[in-house]
Amino acid sequence: MTSRLLLMAIFLGFLAPDASTNEYPNPGLLIEAADLAEADIAKESVVLDGRSRANYEQGHIPGARWVDHAAWSAGFGDSDDAEGWSKRIGGLGVEQASKVVIYDDGPSKDAARIWWILRYWGVADARLFNGGMTGWKVRQVPNGNQGPIARSSRNYGHVSGGSTCDQGSTPWSAQGTVAPNR
Repeated sequence: MTSRLLLMAIFLGFLAPDASTNEYPNPGLLIEAADLAEADIAKESVVLDGRSRANYEQGHIPGARWVDHAAWSAGFGDSDDAEGWSKRIGGLGVEQASKVVIYDDGPSKDAARIWWILRYWGVADARLFNGGMTGWKVRQVPNGNQGPIARSSRNYGHVSGGSTCDQGSTPWSAQGTVAPNR
């Protein structure tokens, strides 16, 4: 009887997924620090910071754009205004075909809300940054250095709904009005 159980455990062990691959069941939902640190991925991604404005000003992932998650949450609950959301989302330089990475300080509650709103309005490739800002600070790149932290020194324009963006970004509405992805 013991040998049968041992044989069954060994057999089932071969059928179990390999834990060393670290692959997610749906890899399109998350992105790792090591992936975002790759120059080609970072260059093609729009990175959104869902933390408080004060935390963003103290330091953020290079190239990240600040999003007022509280204003987005309130604005989303208040209306289904496609033109308004076109301006909010487009004001961040996000297009429906953009690759977007969203992060916050903690368990990704605020980043997840932003992710959901983007997906609702048709941004197909929006991902949560695994580990948030803490994960970025402690990540180790192949040369052993920690991830760089950018300090705010640029002039940011204000976009309706509380979002901010680098001045000169192309509004989403220039592409036409968005429609909910229902």
